[in-house]
Amino acid sequence: MRKYFPGFDNAYLMYLSPYIGTRGGRAIEAEYIVTKQDLIDGRRHADVIHQTYDLRDAHNFADIPYRQLLPQKVEGLLAAGVAAHQKPPNLRCREGVMTMGEAAGIAAAICAKQGVMPRDIDIKALQRVLRKSGVNLGTPGRVAALGL
Repeated sequence: MRKYFPGFDNAYLMYLSPYIGTRGGRAIEAEYIVTKQDLIDGRRHADVIHQTYDLRDAHNFADIPYRQLLPQKVEGLLAAGVAAHQKPPNLRCREGVMTMGEAAGIAAAICAKQGVMPRDIDIKALQRVLRKSGVNLGTPGRVAALGL
């Protein structure tokens, strides 16, 4: 890098993983952390922003709640994708990561428009926009139960 890229004259390697092909990294401590048991149980949340499934049973859906994007100790921040999960379960499938990012972006826009913090957002407004954009929040009965 020093030889071929301008600006790397004083660069040095600070850390190298001892493992090849590892995944993950740092993640927030969310208001709610989805667990493996949540997936097994098909747990439902009123603040659902995405549905995922247990890899062992593709017919068993569980909700990913908006609170999964909210850091416990930081105001004014939303974390989506791999930064929004702890160790198991694996919430980094493409669709889930994209939907978390979409939900975070929509929530940020709502917050800016209404002058509120992410923790104080109107969840139903967020869910309505997500549904309108094609995000599956559940069966028609489930969506009706959510008041959408």
